Amino acid sequence: MKCKKGAGPGWARKPLRSTLGHPWAYCWVDVWPFERLLATLESASRSQNPDDIAQVTDKLMALYHGTFLQDDVEHPWVLSTRERLRGKLLRLLESVGTAHARAQRHDEALRCFEKALAIDALAEGFYRGLMQINLAAGRHAEALSVYRRCRKMLALHFNCAPSTEIEALARQIQKT
Repeated sequence: MKCKKGAGPGWARKPLRSTLGHPWAYCWVDVWPFERLLATLESASRSQNPDDIAQVTDKLMALYHGTFLQDDVEHPWVLSTRERLRGKLLRLLESVGTAHARAQRHDEALRCFEKALAIDALAEGFYRGLMQINLAAGRHAEALSVYRRCRKMLALHFNCAPSTEIEALARQIQKT
């Protein structure tokens, strides 16, 4: 998420001043439309209309440019905003991915969980979701590939094995 100088028509313009007193004539802050899209996606996911959900998810991910003010580690308000936006996005991607999976829209579900893993590569729940969706779609090799990726990431970063739930799911996939 970034604050960008206004670059022409279509940019939201607000006069702002930096903390150093340098005037910014115009600024577009992508957090505002991002938060509106998060709220729209939350509403769409409650309506259970897969087409609406997919459309809003695509818009949201097109607007998502990575971690909010990633290089700023000094200001508490940045850290809390960063974690709030990240957490809300991850919860919605999991919820939307699960809704797509229930509707047997496997490709859309896989996309949601992969996007979630791109944001948090150490969340076992997203690996489990990918494994379950691939299994439901009859893609056993892909499901086992996700398991191996999970095992590798957890070993690399935490020096631990996946949860017993993921291990049991991997054994179930291997038996089918």
